[in-house]
Amino acid sequence: MSEIEFVTEKTYIFTGSIFQIERKNDIILPEKKELLGRFIRYIDIPNHGEFYEKGKAEFEYGSINFPYYEEVKEE
Repeated sequence: MSEIEFVTEKTYIFTGSIFQIERKNDIILPEKKELLGRFIRYIDIPNHGEFYEKGKAEFEYGSINFPYYEEVKEE
């Protein structure tokens, strides 16, 4: 797993493909498609009977899965 740690006091953007961002249902960001906003929490995700600790990072405007954490940058 990644050693990257996000903090709630900072605002983040995503530098990878916007198709890797899981948007919340009511969020539309036409101008700043890469904006994730402030970090909210990590979510453990199940995988065939095991769990990935901190497998997903939830932000104000969407979530990113752990393989893409390195493409998340401070705004």
